[in-house]
Amino acid sequence: MKKLLNAAAITAFIATLGLAAVSCTPKEPVRPAEKQLGVSIEVKSATENTVTAEIVAGKDATSYTYAIGEAGKLNEFTNGTMEGITTQNDPSIKEVTFEGLSKATDYTIYAQASEGQLKGTVRQRVVTTEGQPDIDLSTSAILDNATEDSFVIKVEFGANTRTLVYGYGNADDLEAFENGSLNTITKVNNPTSGTIIVRGMERGTEYTVFVQAVAGDQKGNVSIVSGKTLQIDLELVLVEELSTPTSATVEMRPDGDTVKYRYMLGAMELLEYFENGTWPDILWVDDVTKPFQTAVTGMAPGESYCIFAQPFAANGTRGEIEIIEVSGSAPEE
Repeated sequence: MKKLLNAAAITAFIATLGLAAVSCTPKEPVRPAEKQLGVSIEVKSATENTVTAEIVAGKDATSYTYAIGEAGKLNEFTNGTMEGITTQNDPSIKEVTFEGLSKATDYTIYAQASEGQLKGTVRQRVVTTEGQPDIDLSTSAILDNATEDSFVIKVEFGANTRTLVYGYGNADDLEAFENGSLNTITKVNNPTSGTIIVRGMERGTEYTVFVQAVAGDQKGNVSIVSGKTLQIDLELVLVEELSTPTSATVEMRPDGDTVKYRYMLGAMELLEYFENGTWPDILWVDDVTKPFQTAVTGMAPGESYCIFAQPFAANGTRGEIEIIEVSGSAPEE
């Protein structure tokens, strides 16, 4: 026979169940107050080379770290390897000044507040220094070579050059070059070569060449090169025409910048071979301190012959080919 519980026992049993249910509910953990380690950055002023900012750290911060540099340096700032990173251990000092910056440049200010080993979120603020950006329009020029009517100029010009301007005249023509009134001015757009050839000069004449790099309305320095064109002279003179019916004497008289010359005897049809240096009978004279005479012998009576001669300067530049024609006289009857 089943045993029944009385009312008091049932009430006590239900109370016991209620206590058990309460004890199974998980307790919420006690959370400490959130630390206020935020940071704000306000740019106060910027010049061409400096930036001043106000950095305000949260009330629980005992220090803050800051730096300025290129964008994209967040990882370097966070791990402490960014160049120029600084820690301020007195958060009440809020103003910081960055110096030695480049003008017209975008910078990013980084800042982070700390309390001991606990760090807040890194904040970033972009600032641009004042001024116009620097562009490279520098030039340097040297006279590399000269001929009788030209200069070869080697030029180094800045990376921002859009037009290379040059002209020649005398040393007093700088102002005319700068204001664009010099009539020999030449412009090369989008230059790629470091060599310019200045043409149209007179032989044996002193010249000054002016060179300048330009981009839009901005101009670089004017490089100045001075020099003299060559004058490579060689005169042929028939000293003793027809000393015999089959011979003649020709004198060669070098002058100017001539350091050596070559010559040969032959028919006019051989001129091309003399020009390109392929005729085997070409002779050279290296002593230009005095005139040189050569005898033309073995001429057939009534036949014409030519003496070809050409002077050279020290840099290898050739002067004009000089030609003198001689002929053997017909025998007397």
